[in-house]
Amino acid sequence: MAFTPNGCVTTLIRVHSGLVRLQVLLDGRPLDWQAGQYTFLGLHGERRAYSISSPLLAADGHSLQAADDPELEFYLRTDDGALGAALGALKAGDPLEVGPEVDGDCTLGDIPQDADVLLCATGTGEAPHNAIITELLRRGHEGRIGAIVSCRLEEDLAYRDIHRRLADRYANYAYLALATREGSYAGRHIQDLLQDGTLARITRVRLEPGAVHVFLCGNSAMVGRPTREDGRWIYPSGPGITELLVTGHGLRPPGPDGPGDIHFERYD
Repeated sequence: MAFTPNGCVTTLIRVHSGLVRLQVLLDGRPLDWQAGQYTFLGLHGERRAYSISSPLLAADGHSLQAADDPELEFYLRTDDGALGAALGALKAGDPLEVGPEVDGDCTLGDIPQDADVLLCATGTGEAPHNAIITELLRRGHEGRIGAIVSCRLEEDLAYRDIHRRLADRYANYAYLALATREGSYAGRHIQDLLQDGTLARITRVRLEPGAVHVFLCGNSAMVGRPTREDGRWIYPSGPGITELLVTGHGLRPPGPDGPGDIHFERYD
């Protein structure tokens, strides 16, 4: 597969040896994309899909990233295959390939301005959620916005300080980060915080049909994406967030009747 560079690295922020934030500028026309979508990155014939993230804040460190900012941010593991390692070794000015098109249905769409929005992610799964949060805050969303991110170690929480600053600034935004192997939430997962009420108490989102839209991205066990068989939802063992929201709160996953209250990316 030919390597056709059409962009270059502007900044590589190394969170630690296995995790980076990669900022890229295209050579030609800016990419037309919506918060929550993904495209591919390529180097020397290898390509892989990555969600488009957001630095959340502009270069001044105070204002939100502008909607027309041509720079794209990607959030990726460098210890996840050869391509991840190669991308993590780039430096400012290095060329790379960026997909000319985007894909993905896990976007804000026509979500009402006064609806609550809950975003649950693990690891680099928070990348598309960063873009969604930026868009919601930028448009002055009136409903509650709650974000929860789970990683193994606290050093993996690359955007934590920025989110905390935003939570201090915006009264309708709440953020919760947990490390499952250390700190005050050791041994606990997002599912646990949903079941014991911690998630609702901290974010103050309304976990009710018609009142909230929930976005899930990351570990498949956390998402718990169901399949449809004979008109019934079949859930993987876990349980995952999807099953807990459906059985415990009456929310609907995307299905034959429409997108529902729960949103996760479907690649098939």
